Amino acid sequence: MKILRPLIYAASLLLATTSLHAVNEAATDEPEPDEAVRIKGIFNSELPRTERKNFLRLTVHPHFGDFHRKDYLRLPVGVRYGITKNWEASTALEGFFAHGLGDVSAFSEYGLSGFQVGTKYRSSTSLLPGWEMGLGVDYTLPFQDTPAELTDGFEHINPYITFARSFSGWQGVRLFWGTGLDLVRDTKAAGVLDTNEFGENANEFTGGFILLRGRHTYTLEVKFATTELIGDTSQNRITVRPGIIFQLPPRLTFKSHGQWTMGIAVPMTQGPDGFDVGVSVKFRGNFNLKRLIGQGGD
Repeated sequence: MKILRPLIYAASLLLATTSLHAVNEAATDEPEPDEAVRIKGIFNSELPRTERKNFLRLTVHPHFGDFHRKDYLRLPVGVRYGITKNWEASTALEGFFAHGLGDVSAFSEYGLSGFQVGTKYRSSTSLLPGWEMGLGVDYTLPFQDTPAELTDGFEHINPYITFARSFSGWQGVRLFWGTGLDLVRDTKAAGVLDTNEFGENANEFTGGFILLRGRHTYTLEVKFATTELIGDTSQNRITVRPGIIFQLPPRLTFKSHGQWTMGIAVPMTQGPDGFDVGVSVKFRGNFNLKRLIGQGGD
């Protein structure tokens, strides 16, 4: 076991969070999609821009923190597609298996824990002149036989509206804010709430900024959630998440194909369970499927 454990962690680091996308190589004047900066755990906020038209992005996002927090490793696989230049759709299916470093034998249990579907529309007009505006909704459902530690056991419907704006006088700065709902309903799946999670209907308000500086992107998110308006209790939660995202140079990626990105964030939350602070580290690899297939045939 002393040898197996570091090998598993090393393999985890190599797998990292991988994104594969099939693209239309034609020139386009569409803005960069906001998916480029949105790395779950590092930057979670929804922004207005959508995936480019006819772009297909496949994402594999292992939850490597599960190795020391849970008995199972979650492995979501998702697809995001640009239907038009202003409209995208996405779906994800989450699998899991026992990793063997906890109380459950390795690979003795495995399966699918749930799925998510969503859509987002970037409006050509905005309620706020000068601001980009996006409207979207996400739906999440856990499967009945999922281990309780992998889900909160609730169905979630998350409609939202989001705004963002760049300023000519502040090069590389983009401000954003938005609001949405977290509408929950009990399912047949057993679940466990994470620290400071509500488990009931809530309003959510977000805001912050993105700062581009060469290969580095600095982010700050502030999110306030409350059950006082549409929930059954009076609970509040505020999360402040500063982060940094940067491209790794080829010498650190063994000159592999594609573009590798690393993100680090320090989420700090005050909620009904008290104060909680953590550190999140994510890796993401972006690869062009057409080029990979072409190289494979050489």
